[in-house]
Amino acid sequence: MNSALIDYIASISWRDRDVAEVHSKLQPPFCYGRHRGPCPGNTRQAGVLILLHGQGNNLSVTLTKRSADLHHHANQISFPGGGVEPGESWQMAAVRETHEEIGIAPDAISVVAALEPVFVYRSNNLMFPFVATLTDDSQGIPDDVEVDSIFLVKVNELKLGLHSNLAYSWKPVDVPGFQVKEGVIWGATAMVLSQLLSILEDFTG
Repeated sequence: MNSALIDYIASISWRDRDVAEVHSKLQPPFCYGRHRGPCPGNTRQAGVLILLHGQGNNLSVTLTKRSADLHHHANQISFPGGGVEPGESWQMAAVRETHEEIGIAPDAISVVAALEPVFVYRSNNLMFPFVATLTDDSQGIPDDVEVDSIFLVKVNELKLGLHSNLAYSWKPVDVPGFQVKEGVIWGATAMVLSQLLSILEDFTG
């Protein structure tokens, strides 16, 4: 990946109003700003990885489709990652869970920067996203229990794919997101991707 882009992403500093504006474009209905917290004392801490590949028009991001058997966010498209265990940082959890979910070795992952967290209030998770690249050509292998499939989405296709047509299980509503062939990327994952896209749009190197 372009070293100038890596340096640029690493240098980004966000202000609260910037994050709120970017996230608001993709926040689900009935959110009412709850994704900004404050979080309850029993909120689960989680770390996820935004794995970038390629460069220029071929820049892609790794996503997973979650298993249909999971208790939370079943069948949804998400970043690899998961809950923080005792003694771990958010970044450590993101790297470990990525290894467990899609088989990428920790020493093949190079973390570039942290983006702003999102409080996923429906499942009571505070999600910390980290932008990362791979140091080799590692290929992911989905965990049979948690992950249905792994796929890459080109960033320039996400820019063109804003979509609003989804139904909650309890009420049909329009939900903003990104339409890809694997389904609709929405919720916290779409909100984090919108922050990544805003960073990439400002890159002029």
